[in-house]
Amino acid sequence: MKIFIFNSVLFLCSLGVRAQAGFYNHGMDITIPTGNAIHISGDYVHDSIVGKKQEKISSTGELYLTGDFINNTYDSVFNTKGTVIFNGNSSQQIISKKPTFFYNLKVGKSADKVELLQTIHVASELEIVSGNIHLNSYDINLDSTGTLLGETNTSRIYGEDGVIRASNRPLSGKLLDIAGLGFGLDGNLTSGTIERGHSFRAGAGTGGILRYYKITSTIDSGVVEHLSSLWIDYFNSNESVGKNHGKLAVWQSDNNGVLWDPLFTDPPTDTISGTVELLTRDVAVTDGLTIFTIAERECDQLPQVNLGLDLVYLCEGDTLT
Repeated sequence: MKIFIFNSVLFLCSLGVRAQAGFYNHGMDITIPTGNAIHISGDYVHDSIVGKKQEKISSTGELYLTGDFINNTYDSVFNTKGTVIFNGNSSQQIISKKPTFFYNLKVGKSADKVELLQTIHVASELEIVSGNIHLNSYDINLDSTGTLLGETNTSRIYGEDGVIRASNRPLSGKLLDIAGLGFGLDGNLTSGTIERGHSFRAGAGTGGILRYYKITSTIDSGVVEHLSSLWIDYFNSNESVGKNHGKLAVWQSDNNGVLWDPLFTDPPTDTISGTVELLTRDVAVTDGLTIFTIAERECDQLPQVNLGLDLVYLCEGDTLT
């Protein structure tokens, strides 16, 4: 069965399981042409009929959703370009049995968040107009073509587990705000992946802010490449909780977060959001192992070292932690 949507039709049907309006698509092929939209008050549930061809949404238009996006199949929901817009006033979820692929995804909520219950891929634009996205231990993959737009201090991506990732990107030359992730560089790296996480990195000063970046290039792991400059943007009131804003600087780890070194950059000046810059200085980057975060340049007090009560024997090359 095929359904064609024209002239911005409001398309609703009953979904008794949730006791609210919504649309349960049980094996229908839906087409949304350019300039047209479906508005669903409630959940969109995508399902299939056993033994029959998996139908999909063919869309170059818009799908508005106030409830959850639920994919009960093991296949993708969309087979063309189009935009899914979450515009509910309470928490909404993306639920799927396998990672779900979107072309354009927009969050324009009057309140609350969109929460992931599965990893997603966004091929073109991930735009945050209002509301937040909670990673909830899952990832957002922008792959080689996606871009994050509109993120602010009050409408942003967060979650201490899970990352947002841009892969197969050129990393040579001067690049500002790669894929909208708030990270820029000037260097001779080959193409690779920028991964942004939102967790506290222990060991960087008194502890990093709730943001870090990991760089992995397409060349063999462990190869050292070089940057002459880098820039990191962050949101002060949400990500630098408890930190002295005027003391913040970039810290670097070249062993996947075990040991950290400060790079003594100039502190940011904006009290809402900031950019920490490291200019005209050679920075060696070890592929697959280098992580950057922001932390206070100096510790307020010396760390306490507890050597324990037992005798510890160290051999050449051993470390004490």
